[in-house]
Amino acid sequence: MVLGAINLAGQWTALWTKINQGDWATLSQLMTWVGIVLIVFAVGKFLWDKRRGGGGGMGCGSTSVVVAVVIGGLLSGPEVIIPVVLTIADLLVNLVVRILPGGAG
Repeated sequence: MVLGAINLAGQWTALWTKINQGDWATLSQLMTWVGIVLIVFAVGKFLWDKRRGGGGGMGCGSTSVVVAVVIGGLLSGPEVIIPVVLTIADLLVNLVVRILPGGAG
């Protein structure tokens, strides 16, 4: 399926390819390790707090774990997570542009 005039995922892929060239090649590895450490630390801290009786349940410390997992996921998966989100945004934006009066299509 052709996405149309807006292609955010393609632009991200081009940008990420440029970032991973030359001296910036280790940036991807660094981001991956920071993301993994963040996720492991957040989940470990949550489980430790729950074991000690301070965490667990809905809203009792789980929000910080979700935020840490999301941030860690974005750091560790820019080649997968961000393109998927941008492809969905491409589809939605292109759909709206085609539905609105005077849109391209």
